[in-house]
Amino acid sequence: MPVYNCLELIKSGLPHVRRWQDLADEIIVVDSFSSDGSFEYIVENLQHPGLRVIRRPRGLYESWNEGIATTSGKYVYISTAGDTITRDQLLHLIEILESHAADAIVSQPVFISDSQEHRWIEGWRTARLLAAMPPDSVRMLSKEESCGYSFLDCPGSLLGSLASDLFRGDFLRARPFPTEYGRFGDTAWIIRHATQCRLAITTRIGSSFFHHFSEKPLTPEGHFRFYRRLILGERHSLSGAKELGALRRLLRTYVILKIRCRLLWLAKKNRRAERTGLNGLVRAAGTGAAYLAVRIAQEMTEARIRRRLR
Repeated sequence: MPVYNCLELIKSGLPHVRRWQDLADEIIVVDSFSSDGSFEYIVENLQHPGLRVIRRPRGLYESWNEGIATTSGKYVYISTAGDTITRDQLLHLIEILESHAADAIVSQPVFISDSQEHRWIEGWRTARLLAAMPPDSVRMLSKEESCGYSFLDCPGSLLGSLASDLFRGDFLRARPFPTEYGRFGDTAWIIRHATQCRLAITTRIGSSFFHHFSEKPLTPEGHFRFYRRLILGERHSLSGAKELGALRRLLRTYVILKIRCRLLWLAKKNRRAERTGLNGLVRAAGTGAAYLAVRIAQEMTEARIRRRLR
């Protein structure tokens, strides 16, 4: 349970935790020296025989990793502030991990913002996969699907909200979350381990995700720099995935084309703002034509990948 200056979310979330805490052998609280009373409130109000408290400097995935490393249970659930899960849902996720010999199980939460509830963001890949499944059903993703969708949907993540998921303890402890990609460590994690992780998804809903609007959105330039750093930093995961065959080659091509396409889009945007005179118009037209050609190649490659994943 990672904590940092989220007292009101802790107050609203602890009653939900109490409903399932008897299922846990241990509860690890990782507090980053909160100054709003969050730490003191948890210590006073969360009673559990296996409660342990860690205090460490700030760092989202660093805190997760330190807490996960100290666990010893068969399963690991990450309870993030503001997000909830029901007791029945946790029991369902445990049963799926066992019956399907999965390393991780992903479920779709109810999305909460501004006191309103609605389903998850339309573009989330796993939501689209779940929409095509029969009600109350479970599906194991193939290595090809896990790897292919992880690259296609980056910086989105197949894992969605981790407070709606459950992991096999020994699998997660051996694979810490990357800490060099800001708030997208879970995206990098599934890209890095897609071919190793036996990933299940379930249509049953029993959790909620609270969207924090305080997160500052990335500018187009910042988004591109982040995407390039993440995807180039993690594309080595394809090197050892020889079992993917032609899909591996297509994904490598797709990554290169997407980066080139984004570079040309940014250049086209700058050319449009700077074009003056005949030379400026010619340069802008050339950049636009190059962008269109690469964009078409990218979309054709993506279509070939998606056909393979059907």
